[in-house]
Amino acid sequence: MLTPDEIEAAHLPRAAMGGYDRGITDAFLRRIARDVETILQERSLLEEEVRRLRRELVHEQPQLLPSSALAAAEEMIRELQEAAQRECALVLEKAREHAESIRVAAERDATERLDALRRVEEVHALVRGEVRALLAALLEQIDTPSTAIRAALKQPQLLEDLHRATRGAIADADADADGK
Repeated sequence: MLTPDEIEAAHLPRAAMGGYDRGITDAFLRRIARDVETILQERSLLEEEVRRLRRELVHEQPQLLPSSALAAAEEMIRELQEAAQRECALVLEKAREHAESIRVAAERDATERLDALRRVEEVHALVRGEVRALLAALLEQIDTPSTAIRAALKQPQLLEDLHRATRGAIADADADADGK
């Protein structure tokens, strides 16, 4: 049977995606429910036994017990019943508190994970925008001739030298290809 200390000390492992493992948590709560049910059944049996004993004492042998002893026995029975009720209430309250703490922790964990995911998505969008801007700037530079190329195109002698060097390189390459 579970004790309030066992409920308090229960370790429920976290699930892979956060929060507590639902199967283990549900099994633990079912165990608590069974124990509370057992306590209530035992209490009911004890109450029935008390009623039976009272009937025997009162109806069968009233002369054996003085009224003060009977009153003391009845008081003891009442105290035992009250103690059982308090213990049952305590177990139920601890179980409810523990279940609530599990729910709150799981809710907080889910909220933190969603916030982290939103932050990652925001950073991802910023990085994507920066990369797009960088790529656009690079494409613009590729498509736009540089100042040095524009200046070279305005000098006819430089163009002639470039044309001559290109024809010479092509002729040398053709000669090498024919010689092989």
